[in-house]
Amino acid sequence: MSLTEYDSLKRRRPESISDSLVLAKKNELIASLEPYVAELFPSLLPPKDKLWTPADFLPDISASSPDWPDKLKTFRQQEGRISPELLNIIIVSGATEEALPSYQTRLNSLDPIRDVTGTDDSAWARSAREWTAQEYPHGKVLMDYLLLDGRADMAAVQRTNQALIRNGFNMRINRDPYKFFIYTTFQERATQIVHARSASQAKKEGGETLAIICATLSPDEGRHYLYYGKIVRRIFELDPDGAMVALNEMMQQRIIMPTERIDDGTNNPTSTFERYGRLVDNIGIYTPEVYADVFNTVLDMWDVRDINPKEDAAKRAQEGVIRLSERHTKVAANLAKREKPALDLSTFTWLKTLPEERPALPESALLFERQPTQRPQ
Repeated sequence: MSLTEYDSLKRRRPESISDSLVLAKKNELIASLEPYVAELFPSLLPPKDKLWTPADFLPDISASSPDWPDKLKTFRQQEGRISPELLNIIIVSGATEEALPSYQTRLNSLDPIRDVTGTDDSAWARSAREWTAQEYPHGKVLMDYLLLDGRADMAAVQRTNQALIRNGFNMRINRDPYKFFIYTTFQERATQIVHARSASQAKKEGGETLAIICATLSPDEGRHYLYYGKIVRRIFELDPDGAMVALNEMMQQRIIMPTERIDDGTNNPTSTFERYGRLVDNIGIYTPEVYADVFNTVLDMWDVRDINPKEDAAKRAQEGVIRLSERHTKVAANLAKREKPALDLSTFTWLKTLPEERPALPESALLFERQPTQRPQ
């Protein structure tokens, strides 16, 4: 077999015998982490006094609330201050969270952590279900917020959400569990920042309810980031060379967010994801500086610069990761000085056409109050 034929075969069949042996070794290491994951599991759980549901943040418009029309009107007047730019970002954030079934399916495709029955009692299975349960209300509260706000075309939004799940997403990890946890750590940290900056922007624009919602979602993502990041740190401790090579391969191809294949159904020649990327950059929610900062944060978390790899491949990988980090930091600094071209918001079709002027309200605290939900002791 010629080298050309071998390369062609390798492209069609990603795993060689050597690859399979490496994968088996990685799976064995991940399986051995079960006791550590069981010990780490409590850190994934939210504090009992921080448990929440979407209903805790939104006006009660049930039949049992006789003044619900007034509550809804007041809510819409207040949240009507939120800009179309931020509202479009919230729509995509909600779609990302709503696509949760795709993410758990991907996690469950990895051999050493698979939940075979759907009710397995292993620490891996329980943590996957717990993570999913915590992510579920994120999408729910954002979609409920949009519904009550009234400015989004919910049929268009829901079609987008369905399409995102249907289209799926590619982490570019094949079946490598090391890469999965590297990806998830990065993604959770990035999402934590997006929600935190969305909260700040909402507060600046006067949308107090949206600000509180996003400020509640951000710590959840931060807890997930630390959980997955500690798993990667343990992998580095046990297999520093293998972890370094996996990290370099992941970062050289760039971490792509799960919304990569989002589609608003407009057949716009510029992809929805690309237009969204320009929007979050313009408004300062997710910029090249944020990407570089997340990159450097995870490298510091895993002490990547201080590790002394043994194998040449791992040494080259470490050098590659550090150079790439420095390049992202330099590029981000240069891009921060550029003038950002305005983005035509009419390219997004999720918002209804509304009057230019919306009623303003006097400055106030929260416009409605709910009794705290009684939690079981």
